Amino acid sequence: MFRMNFRLPEKGLKNMRHVLSLVMLVYLILPAMSQVEPVRVEKSVNRVMIDGKPYYIHIVRPGETLYSISRAYEVSQVEISRENPVIMMGLKADMVLKIPLIHSEPDPRQAYQDSLANFIYHRMEPGQTVYYLSREYQVTVDDIIHYNPGLSIDDIPVGQVIRIPRKTFLSPVEDFSQQLPEYIYHRVKRRETLSSLSRKYHVPVRLIRQANNGLPGGLRAGMVIRIPREEPVTGTMIGVAAVDSAAVDSVFTEPGLGSDYEELMLIRECRSLSISPGRKRVNVALFLPFYLEANDERSYIDSSEVDQRGEKIYRTIERDPNWIYPRSYNYIEFYEGALLAVNRLVEQGLSVNLYVYDTERDSATVRALLDRRDMRNMDLIIGPVFTSYPSNFQMVARFAGDHRIPVVSPLSPNNQVLQGNPYVFQVQTTLTSELDMLARYMAKFRNTNLVLVHEGDSLRMHQVEYFKRNLFNRLSFQSFAHEIPFKEVQYERRHPALDTVNTLEHALSSQLGNVVLVLSEDEPFATRVVSNLYNLSKEYDIKLVGMSAWQRFENIDLDAFFELHLRLFSSNFIDLNERDVLEFLAAFRERYHTEPPPFSFAWDGYDIMSYFLSSFLKYGEDCYYCLPSHQEDLLHTEYYFTRQDLSDGFENRKFWLLQYTPELTIRKLDWEPEDVRFILPRY
Repeated sequence: MFRMNFRLPEKGLKNMRHVLSLVMLVYLILPAMSQVEPVRVEKSVNRVMIDGKPYYIHIVRPGETLYSISRAYEVSQVEISRENPVIMMGLKADMVLKIPLIHSEPDPRQAYQDSLANFIYHRMEPGQTVYYLSREYQVTVDDIIHYNPGLSIDDIPVGQVIRIPRKTFLSPVEDFSQQLPEYIYHRVKRRETLSSLSRKYHVPVRLIRQANNGLPGGLRAGMVIRIPREEPVTGTMIGVAAVDSAAVDSVFTEPGLGSDYEELMLIRECRSLSISPGRKRVNVALFLPFYLEANDERSYIDSSEVDQRGEKIYRTIERDPNWIYPRSYNYIEFYEGALLAVNRLVEQGLSVNLYVYDTERDSATVRALLDRRDMRNMDLIIGPVFTSYPSNFQMVARFAGDHRIPVVSPLSPNNQVLQGNPYVFQVQTTLTSELDMLARYMAKFRNTNLVLVHEGDSLRMHQVEYFKRNLFNRLSFQSFAHEIPFKEVQYERRHPALDTVNTLEHALSSQLGNVVLVLSEDEPFATRVVSNLYNLSKEYDIKLVGMSAWQRFENIDLDAFFELHLRLFSSNFIDLNERDVLEFLAAFRERYHTEPPPFSFAWDGYDIMSYFLSSFLKYGEDCYYCLPSHQEDLLHTEYYFTRQDLSDGFENRKFWLLQYTPELTIRKLDWEPEDVRFILPRY
């Protein structure tokens, strides 16, 4: 299938633009006014600042009209149309609109700051009602309704965040008449904070909160709190794949085995926090599927031969002494890279207890590990890893959230694990984020012939539509929809013999430059399209844009990448001229007598451990609050953490723009998107 939206000529459009706008606006307004019962519009709570002006970001639902949206936001239809020229072509479901804050409302950033000290934020769970909140937080139903305008107490959806006024939610002053030997009892003095008490007693803030029912109202002068006494941590050490851990304080492993949202929103002056090297041991749990039991099987039964009667011959074959279970390789490399990072930070003064657990990707094993008492003393959890089914990680994430322990999802791009748990950090970028970056980049070429090529796969069409919707919403700020030189080439799998060259050529422009995005991660399809574009590049000016997955293609002709100046976004890039990279490779060779390949998990293990452990060295016990803004020189990536909602976890959205050059080099381009953040739905 082939579709093209041709660019209309400029002549005559400039003089008729205002007339056309008014005609189209009337066309949109009159049908909207004729509807007696439009779909009820839910006013968005998402606000952004664009060029210093506050806006709501509204996502159009099926059945909504311009009239009903304007009524909901108390903004005229003319004003909404002026801010969103794309609706001149018709209002469609899933369209993203900027709704200006016309009325004199407080600056959302200032309101956000003011709310931190006054409210608790509660996410509704199944079965909870406003009356439950009233009893739980000891506030009146009227107070809850007052501070949540528009709240329907008879229909509160699961997952909605409710503001609870903090002024009536204070911790009682306890005298602790029965004192337990495992605690120190401390009477709070003026100007003391949890951080100062943590440094004084060498106990994590998290454990102090746990010992005092979470301290939901914070510290007050005169109140008595319990400080857990420090306990030594013990464990048994085993070796994995000849990994030397001599430079680490201790490496432990065991074989076979409700959040307060107001705290999460506190804005800390991270530069003022520090920790003296060696004063505190950081307990880190690393969950990886080493498959130790499979590695213990040093022989196997061979039945590949048959005797004279045709019956199989069974023989026991001893494995090579250096044999490693194939599924263990990636995670051993991750572990090796992580150990090198730990060694480096130990040399800088950090004291680390590294607990390494073999999950075997088994839910019962993970559950048994979480039941261990020492797991509650962890300061950081990394893993478990998962691919399609995040059940094991979600189990650990719930445990981490309940005990206020930061937990890292190290290798999966699945951001569903972030919802409702502000202690989760996802370091791998998602496809959604990549599509967003591609839309930002393609919108830069608004005066160029833009060509989108995809394979028409029904299972991937939601990604194509997501990209197109994002692209057009960005382009609409500078141009009318009919002025955008955009063409779409779609192939269907049931027509593999389609004349690709001629179809592509019809979409190209000989007068304008062509920027062609091939939106596919399928290597055979991308290979066919890129090959044909390479042949057409002798007659047309073509710039090729691809996807990060192309870096791992093994059978594609790389010459075409370099000749077409391929550009793609990637969260990983190894510069062999960087000193840190060379030092890492030298240390890896010295310890493990080999080098990690470009896409080895060793790079991830080193960078993840370096980033999170260095925050303890730099910020101390309060490092959790500083992680989103923490900067650390890493080997092959950077982290830029954001989140969709105040109650969600943090997702890495850092990408580099890479370009393949005719000189057969790959370099990072100095390009950053405009500082406008759109809050878009997950698909």
